[in-house]
Amino acid sequence: MIMNRYRKGVNVGGWLSQYPSFSNNHFDTFISKEDVERIASWGFDHIRLPVDYPLLEDDAAPFIYKEEGFRYIDRFLSWCSEYGLNVVFDLHKAPGYGFFENDNTLFEDERMQERLIGIWKAIADRYSHEGENLLFELLNEVVEDDSSRWNVLYPRLVQAVRESDSARWIIVGGNRYNAVGELRNLSLIEDGRIVYNFHFYEPYLFTHQRMQWVDVLRDYDKALYFPGQVTGIPEFIHKHPQYEYVRELDGQKMNRELLLAHLNKAREFQSAHEVPLYCGEFGSVAVADPVSRVNWTREVVRFLRDNGIGSACWTYKAMDFGLVDENGEVVSEDLIRLLTDGTVSEYEREEENI
Repeated sequence: MIMNRYRKGVNVGGWLSQYPSFSNNHFDTFISKEDVERIASWGFDHIRLPVDYPLLEDDAAPFIYKEEGFRYIDRFLSWCSEYGLNVVFDLHKAPGYGFFENDNTLFEDERMQERLIGIWKAIADRYSHEGENLLFELLNEVVEDDSSRWNVLYPRLVQAVRESDSARWIIVGGNRYNAVGELRNLSLIEDGRIVYNFHFYEPYLFTHQRMQWVDVLRDYDKALYFPGQVTGIPEFIHKHPQYEYVRELDGQKMNRELLLAHLNKAREFQSAHEVPLYCGEFGSVAVADPVSRVNWTREVVRFLRDNGIGSACWTYKAMDFGLVDENGEVVSEDLIRLLTDGTVSEYEREEENI
């Protein structure tokens, strides 16, 4: 079973994707061989490697692939091989598409689709010699009104990989930021080496609390706890009427039952189709109450392990969610132990006390 090699992983966001600047200095210093050694020493079995397409192709020179960019990936794969780590190669941003952008053209521009197909052909050609130590993830977090155009495009990307690599395991995620509830809207194809992917950040008000780049969370600006309860929504909406859509969250209990109401959609998909599942991202922000962060993570990890779903937490370093801060200092030893071997100190904050 392929997921036996990808049970417990961590992302390295902010390095070759979502970088603060496109510079060799950043690419040479943000993640090092010592970081990979450290991740392996903690007990993770794989790393999800997000990569933005400008590392591999310039908009001014489409279909010409950059050897310098590929060398960063080659070097990273060699580090992972040395320390016994498997890798998910995640194309995090594509020509004409980024999950955080408002002017995407990929799904209506055939030229952009051809460029994306070309990039995957180049990746597949270069790494066809790799074994099951490497998985390909076609595109991070599709955001569309519905899944119809993605259901047409992703089989073309699979076919592009298959032209030079018939055995590679390929990861395909659903719509709406890989929401777990969108798995049911994916059209499955006749290919026995597809892993289906979701991301998990529910409840968003807790996992992304106080994030300044999300308007509603910046303005709500309240500390939330897990287990806990959402409070103050009517007063918040009175002050900020543009957020009327969050009124339904008032009084919502954030507990195990809420998580399972979402996560069981993954189990239903898994049971209906008998296909491998992967959770490519999950996590809560580092500014959250440390006990609550561990409590939330423990419930998610328990579900994933119990159902044989491989996963990678978001993220190793900084990026608001890091296991270590921008200086490489560990944020929570308990969180690392929980993610790697499933054990953690028991905490006093129990659900019946909320």
